[in-house]
Amino acid sequence: MTESKKKEIVKATRKRKPRINEEQLEMARLYEKAWRQEFDKKPKVIQKEIIENHDGRTAVAHAHEVAKLAEGWAFDMANGNQFEKI
Repeated sequence: MTESKKKEIVKATRKRKPRINEEQLEMARLYEKAWRQEFDKKPKVIQKEIIENHDGRTAVAHAHEVAKLAEGWAFDMANGNQFEKI
């Protein structure tokens, strides 16, 4: 097989990274803001537990709180309620 043929095969099998649209980027920003806000409220011991044991009960509960907060903000923004943009 020639070099150019090998390059064509490699190019054909490579998958492109999907692009993130503006809505997805905004949701990522909301989740990041919610994560930081909720994380900063927790005591240092709990923060350490979330970081060290990211699959543990504490981290899962934290993720649940973050999701509720971020989705609530997104709902408020979509429905025209008052919410400051990031």
